[in-house]
Amino acid sequence: MQQLKPRLAHLGMAAGCLALMACENSGQERNFERLEEYAGILATARTAEPADLTGVTGTATYRGVGFGEFPAADAVADGDGGGGARYSATSDVTLTADFTGGTLSGEMTDWTPEDPLNYTMRGKVLISEGDIAPDGTFTAKVSGAVEREATARLIDSRGGPDPSIPDSYLYGFNTDAEGTFHDGLDGARASHVIGSFDGAGVSGGFVAKQ
Repeated sequence: MQQLKPRLAHLGMAAGCLALMACENSGQERNFERLEEYAGILATARTAEPADLTGVTGTATYRGVGFGEFPAADAVADGDGGGGARYSATSDVTLTADFTGGTLSGEMTDWTPEDPLNYTMRGKVLISEGDIAPDGTFTAKVSGAVEREATARLIDSRGGPDPSIPDSYLYGFNTDAEGTFHDGLDGARASHVIGSFDGAGVSGGFVAKQ
């Protein structure tokens, strides 16, 4: 989970460089917004220790920021399963915790790449079979697929399609997530959730609050 902060900061710096070049793009703006949202969520949580969920019942909905790190499509084409070039993306995340039943589920949607001028993304990642423990920890399954596709701008800059570099690539998610619930600085119980996952060359996580 600690890897989330530096990588999201990287997204902010990348978008900042593009902004200095007077490049206006809605994807850049969305990454800026998510970086601010990420910082705001963590700033209002007691992150030093997990929440004690003893006696917490009912359901709660959490919304926040998701994050993914993927092997670049050209690295995959060369047979590199993720040890070489990588890129990042952000998403929206929505989670539902059933504290009475001890379950967690949700989804990561509306993916935005770190270089939205040259790439687009689409797809959905599901968080399912979540198991919440009384000590504030949880485990869950992560599944789904996200596709990254080169824009016409990038393809034209290459002089047209390059058979050695795929214009699009579909990344599958099939791994486990783990994380923790946290109380808010305002005293609200289990008001925040932080999670991470890593598997098959794709890694990431999420932060969210009620």
